[in-house]
Amino acid sequence: SASLAPISHHRLNRRNVAQRQRIIDDIRRLNPTASASFLAEFNTESLRDYLEHLQNVRNKHVRLPGWVQRRTEALAEARRQLGRVA
Repeated sequence: SASLAPISHHRLNRRNVAQRQRIIDDIRRLNPTASASFLAEFNTESLRDYLEHLQNVRNKHVRLPGWVQRRTEALAEARRQLGRVA
């Protein structure tokens, strides 16, 4: 049976560097004020955590206004309906 060749340390390192650079690029798209040199000071796990945080904030920000507007409109309509009943 054929066995899988182990991934060389050099190849794994290049992959990690490329992945890390993608994370830094993604962070900079969401937070253009963060310099690449500043972000390079952090380990990959911290960068992933920060990217996840930025994505969560962005997603909440994008969804929240529509939800707030619909909720506000629904409350206003409910108040109008209550005013008619009273």
